[in-house]
Amino acid sequence: MTPLPFPKAPRFAFFQSKAGTSIVEFAIVAPMFILLLIGVLETSYVYFLQESLETRAEATMRAIITGTLVSESSSDSARKAVCASLPSYMRCDRIAVEVAYTPEVSQIKAVALQSALPGRAGTGRPGDMVVLRLLYRWPMRLSPFSLVRGMKEKDGYALAALRLARVERYS
Repeated sequence: MTPLPFPKAPRFAFFQSKAGTSIVEFAIVAPMFILLLIGVLETSYVYFLQESLETRAEATMRAIITGTLVSESSSDSARKAVCASLPSYMRCDRIAVEVAYTPEVSQIKAVALQSALPGRAGTGRPGDMVVLRLLYRWPMRLSPFSLVRGMKEKDGYALAALRLARVERYS
């Protein structure tokens, strides 16, 4: 005697259907993919900002060592020069410019690592070493990193550009 086929109960028919699997899989994967995509875009944007800051530091350092920026307070004149050449996506009120001069190469490390830059103020003499530091505060807008770490917009990124050169002999 052959056994009768097991009847399919209507309550188990839902689990045997494959009709909505793509939507369910997308709903599981999509948030992680979007988070990854936003992270890649934000990292690219911060890298772009860092390169913009490095370009400003290079141009400002060139003006300092060739004697184009000569005044009593080189940090103020350097700040004005940097602010005048900032691109439209960067704001001048978020940038700090520090310039210090030192006549000895042995003091460069101390001058470059301190936050107040204790070197001589004003303009450097030909042959002096000059340290230029640009600091820029970029606030976080929408970031997967800020969501994970619980950061606020004011915390943001601190971008920095540091340049070191010897003042040329100019007249």
